[in-house]
Amino acid sequence: MPELSYREAVRDALSTAMREDDDVFVMGEDIAEMGGSMGVTHGMLEEFGKERVRNTPISEMALAGAAIGAALQGMRPIAEIMYEDFMTLAAEQVVNQAAKLRYTSGGQLTVPVVFRTQGGAGWSPGAQHAWGHPRHAQLGRVAAVTCGRSAMAARRHPTGKHCRHAVGAVGNVATRGAALAGVGAGHDHLVS
Repeated sequence: MPELSYREAVRDALSTAMREDDDVFVMGEDIAEMGGSMGVTHGMLEEFGKERVRNTPISEMALAGAAIGAALQGMRPIAEIMYEDFMTLAAEQVVNQAAKLRYTSGGQLTVPVVFRTQGGAGWSPGAQHAWGHPRHAQLGRVAAVTCGRSAMAARRHPTGKHCRHAVGAVGNVATRGAALAGVGAGHDHLVS
């Protein structure tokens, strides 16, 4: 079996879900042509097209709201919030809408959306891009999933395929891969 970086394992999980279910799509800032801030969605635009790999404006609240709206209409969006720090900007939508809609609708609505982000120190990003505190994803009724190694990411990364409710997925930028994070390729960063 080939070795995969954490970034490649997440990309593989996302691509597999998109191949298996046409309702799954990814959306976020700079994820199409640029492949996202950490390169996770690199190459997905070419395979899936602009309808399923969607760039969004720089507004985390709007991005989260659009993802929730798409989920309410039967789609299975994976919303990439560029950095964990920016989840606070999306929190109103995530905590007050996605996390509560099933309850406030008396169980009539589901919100099968995944909010994917990354954070953490160790790659010299400055104060606004290095928060490493995933507690914000545990607010309300949003399940939080954190994957510290690529083996975990390959097995546990939520992709929206089986989700009926909102999920927050948080990864540490130091495990994304040697090229972007400056981390040596140790066994904790590879799937074999």
